[in-house]
Amino acid sequence: MIILPSPEFVKMLHDSLIEYYSSSKDPDIIMARGYNYEGAIDNTLNEDQIDYFFKQRVKKEPTTHLVTAYIFQSMCAGQGFNDGNKRTALLVAFYTLCWNGYKFIIPDEAVDFTSQLADARVDTDFFKVVDWLKRHSRLSLVNLIRHLLIRFFIDVQDTTSTSAQYFLDMLFLPSMPPYLRFGRKEKSS
Repeated sequence: MIILPSPEFVKMLHDSLIEYYSSSKDPDIIMARGYNYEGAIDNTLNEDQIDYFFKQRVKKEPTTHLVTAYIFQSMCAGQGFNDGNKRTALLVAFYTLCWNGYKFIIPDEAVDFTSQLADARVDTDFFKVVDWLKRHSRLSLVNLIRHLLIRFFIDVQDTTSTSAQYFLDMLFLPSMPPYLRFGRKEKSS
């Protein structure tokens, strides 16, 4: 069973990125809020859509790297948000791999690679994306334990549950990239 992020989680990540980069003093960084097409996020993470992609187009059983590559490439190219699509896609790949037992080391070349994926004029081979993710990730004992805890003790899709969200926060806060950790707003009671 591959644990996928929910659309709500992806939107929360995107909102965190917008908030972080909007407060930047760099005049070259302008982050626009909102969606180009909100349904793009839901469609990308739809399990039936993912199953169809692997059965009809790839003709392989989905693995963690294959599914992560599908989501990553779809979010980069799909441009569901007004801004921050590539950054959000990269973080979604980070968490999808993390939740499924891998440590993903985001390389310096990620900016160029995600730009290539987002450029509709460049036809990036799906398996090139898979290979890129494999080169920059490895199995992690800590993340394998996280995967087991998530898989057997909570329903990841239950985003309304305060206890499930608290559990996820406690489980993943240490592994969140620093720019998402800082500026995180406390939940009001």
